[in-house]
This record gives sequence, structure tokens and C-alpha cells, in this order.
Amino acid sequence: MRNANGVGGRAGWVTLAAALLLTACEKDKSISEAEHLERAKAFQAQGKHQSFVIEIKNLLQKNPNHAEGHFLLGENYANLGYGIDAEKELLRAKELGIDPERVKVPLGKSLLDQKEYKRVFSEIRPAIASSTITVAGIKALYAQAEIGLKQFEKGCELFREAKQTDNKYIPAYWGIAQCSLGFGKPIEAAEELGPDRLVLRVPN
Repeated sequence: MRNANGVGGRAGWVTLAAALLLTACEKDKSISEAEHLERAKAFQAQGKHQSFVIEIKNLLQKNPNHAEGHFLLGENYANLGYGIDAEKELLRAKELGIDPERVKVPLGKSLLDQKEYKRVFSEIRPAIASSTITVAGIKALYAQAEIGLKQFEKGCELFREAKQTDNKYIPAYWGIAQCSLGFGKPIEAAEELGPDRLVLRVPN
């Protein structure tokens, strides 16, 4: 009988690993695009970003032209601060037919991450049909771009406009609070982040 740590043992482990890999690949082939998408959204809701990315990339490997897959991946990258990757995925999603309104705010975030402040103003524009939360989101993007350009008062005013546009838009409150802290007003900052703000919403 050969030692389990010898050549025969190693060969056995290699064979077993190959068999498991083949089984996993075959199992993955049996999963539909819709199932990949559903699983990815579940991982995203649970905050399991690595599992989410793996699932979405499995989906895009099966169908490189899956618009929703590119959008969700780009949105995730934007939320995590991966600006270049986010922009690439979001523009691809837009090319594939995703509603441009959905792309505006996450694309704007990706530009901010790249410090492309002037592009935020020129490329991220509200439309007549834009929802109030999208308009508020764009104003908050403009606010951050102005602050990035050292125009602090303009930026803080835009955060206030975002709050007026949609008084349940969380990033506006955070922005106003940061402005208050920056101008030496900690009490006003605390008021902006009171416990009732926990029921506010963020864009989809």
C-alpha cells in the first residue's frame, strides 16, 4: 500500500480536486441567468460584496451583453469607490439599453471618485422627467464636486437644495452636517443627523 503522502497520494488528491472542479463547473452551467441575477441581488442585500461580484461575473461570463448585470456591477463598484471600473460598467449598461436615469447618480459617483469634478457638471444632467430623488442625488453630486473644487459655500448650498428637493434624501443630511462641522457648528451638525433621520431613504 502506498503512503498517502507519496506520489500515489498526491495523484489521488489532484484527481479528486479536478473532479470537484468539474462538478462545480457543471453545476454552474445548470444555473440560469435569472438565477444568477437573483442570487447576486440576495448577496448584495446581505452586504456580501465579494459573493455578489462573483455571482454577477458568472452571469456576465454566460451573457456579456446582460445590461442589468453590468449596471448592478457598476453601481456596486461606485458605492465601494472603484471609480474607473464603475464608469466602465455603467457606460456599458447604458449602451445595452439600461434607462439612462438609473445610471446618472452612480455614474456621477464614479466621476467624483476619479476627481473628474468638471465632468460631473457637464455629463450628469437632470431631465424634465427625472424623479425628485434623482434630482436630489444630482444636486448632492454637484455639491461634492464644488467642494472638490474648493468652492465650499457653493457646495454646502447645493446640499441644502438637495434636501429641499427631497427631504428624505439621506446624503443631503450627511452633506449639510459635514458642512456644519467644517464651519465650526457641531450642534447644527448633530441636529441634521438626529435619530429620525434613520427612516430616510437613499436612491435605488
